[in-house]
Amino acid sequence: RKNKVGDMIRVPEYGSERIVVFKETDGDYLIAVHGTKGNFHDILQDVGIMGGRQTTTSEELEDLLDKFDELGFKYSISGHSLATEYVYNGLKEHGSNVEDIYLFSPASSPFQSVSSLKEEANDPRLHFFLNEGDIVASALYQQMNAETVDDRLHIAPYMWSPLAAHGLTQWLPEETRQTKEEADAELRS
Repeated sequence: RKNKVGDMIRVPEYGSERIVVFKETDGDYLIAVHGTKGNFHDILQDVGIMGGRQTTTSEELEDLLDKFDELGFKYSISGHSLATEYVYNGLKEHGSNVEDIYLFSPASSPFQSVSSLKEEANDPRLHFFLNEGDIVASALYQQMNAETVDDRLHIAPYMWSPLAAHGLTQWLPEETRQTKEEADAELRS
């Protein structure tokens, strides 16, 4: 992982394989939680969400939120895909010092309760980043009210490929996007 992104400095003692933490120039923190990595655990969690489960959580993330709250740290949090469920569900009982919440390609399913989808889709704390071609985010997107769409929804240019429409790189400026080969080389170094 990069030790610096823009003006933010990575704080490895709070991170893990799933979570990376950066300290911002104002002293606040950014917690970034990655989504599915293709391992059995993550795929099982995705299948559960697809089947309608709405209680997907991460003990690791909740412990970190509790720690940051105990230390009095102010922080923002972001997640992609599976991690959006970890973030949203974790913040129900943790995260009293959270400032901004950013959900990229949020996980949802048409088998989840409509009332719960509406509640999450219109939670005024959440900022959503999605692509209208993303089938994973569509159940949540369909429940957003006009205020959410106008004030807290960012829509990427439509992509026909379901994988591209769900991908995180669509939110990076084109000139900063790494090729797969560059990312692989960076991981090896």
